[in-house]
Amino acid sequence: LKRAVEANEIENVIARLDDFDVAEIVKRQSVVRIKGGGKFSVMFQEFFVAVKDLSRQFDEQLDLVANRWLFLYLTQALDKKTLSAFFAANLTKWPSEISINLNLSSVFSREFVNFAKNFLKEGQKVIVEVQPMDVFNNLPLYFEAKEILRKGGHKLLIDALSPSSLKMLNLKNLDPDFIKIFWEPLMEYDQDNEELKQIIANMGRENVILAKCETDKALKWGIKYGITAFQGPIMDDVEVAMIKNRCPN
Repeated sequence: LKRAVEANEIENVIARLDDFDVAEIVKRQSVVRIKGGGKFSVMFQEFFVAVKDLSRQFDEQLDLVANRWLFLYLTQALDKKTLSAFFAANLTKWPSEISINLNLSSVFSREFVNFAKNFLKEGQKVIVEVQPMDVFNNLPLYFEAKEILRKGGHKLLIDALSPSSLKMLNLKNLDPDFIKIFWEPLMEYDQDNEELKQIIANMGRENVILAKCETDKALKWGIKYGITAFQGPIMDDVEVAMIKNRCPN
């Protein structure tokens, strides 16, 4: 039985981040744009650390997520480690467009400034993906972070949304560059939601991404709502097919 990490343990947990190579648990997954005529292109690649992979580095009995505030504190430290890990990563070809999951506060960190200044190549920009809860907890910080990112030519994406949470957002006021909706099987039965269609149209269909797509049901739902950008296992298969098609061998 797992138990929640306690306040007096969190500093030890954060100190443990130095004991393993964060780069080894950083994953990447492409966002793929569907074009006309059955053509596809990679919009950008997202780099992230999955909670389950992070949890494996610690005591299996410890639940890192149970206490939301302590987990937030942990992820702020993890953000800095992840940003620093890019310098050590040994990729032969970096994608021209990348996104990273970060806390809003991490946009102001020395590690992010160093990453943007010294890691990104000339003309290369980053999309910062932030959680809705992070946005709601500190709206002034959200607007300040968005302004700083845009001044540097970077972009901001609000992650992990659902059709119901979208209806509660004032997207005109928040004005993110992108939003990402997470697919759930029950959404299959919500095919004709005029309010949702209008929200997506107002945001700009090209700026909406449907993620966690495991089957073509997700794609069909997204296309019905005018969405053209998708992410998830089914798009990973599409990307592999694209690579094979381009490779003469």
